[in-house]
Amino acid sequence: GIDNFFSEFRDRAHYRKLFSPKPDVVLVNNGGGYEGLFSKSMINMLQELSVPYVVGCRLVNEAGFFDPEVSACARDFFNRASSTIYASHRNLMATERHLAHSLPNGVVLHSPVNLSGFGAVACVGIDQRDGVSGKGRHLVRDVLCASVARLEPIQKGQDILFESLRSSTWMSRNWKLRLYGSGRKKEYLADLARHYGIAERVEFSGFVKDIRSVWSQNHLLVL
Repeated sequence: GIDNFFSEFRDRAHYRKLFSPKPDVVLVNNGGGYEGLFSKSMINMLQELSVPYVVGCRLVNEAGFFDPEVSACARDFFNRASSTIYASHRNLMATERHLAHSLPNGVVLHSPVNLSGFGAVACVGIDQRDGVSGKGRHLVRDVLCASVARLEPIQKGQDILFESLRSSTWMSRNWKLRLYGSGRKKEYLADLARHYGIAERVEFSGFVKDIRSVWSQNHLLVL
């Protein structure tokens, strides 16, 4: 329609200005979901430039079903790229599954861990009255579980975790859950914890720079 025509016209002018002067290489940094990449204006401009380009895909939705036209465009776009970069092998595999197409130029680059050292961290102990012994700086009665992830249930699944923990099996056990991370869904998760009757056992600990401190205060990582 006419709106799409003017949108592409604006995009073409935008990319022409962006790529002037001619770059040596272009990095297409895609923060979430690669289906939004396939602007005809951007693709045409990259072909016109005739320079190498690299595509970084930070988030790949597991569902990822597209129209045949979009899938064909995606396959061509990734094939022409010098490399397509993923944060995990699972994301690369999901992309190939979505597109029914192999990506031999796919590269997995893991984010580096922010650690000052790799030695063992002394763990907090558990009260022996619970039938579990442990050595630490102090003893607690609850098993302390840590969930380390941004507060985005659609990707990190804290809502499913809450639903599991409210079961009769888990409610009969001594545990406390600490959520380490920040995000837009904190208020929703707090409401959900109250809804499931586990609010007193769930603690929002916020973003922590020193990841080793998490393991000096908790027993288990929950994914």
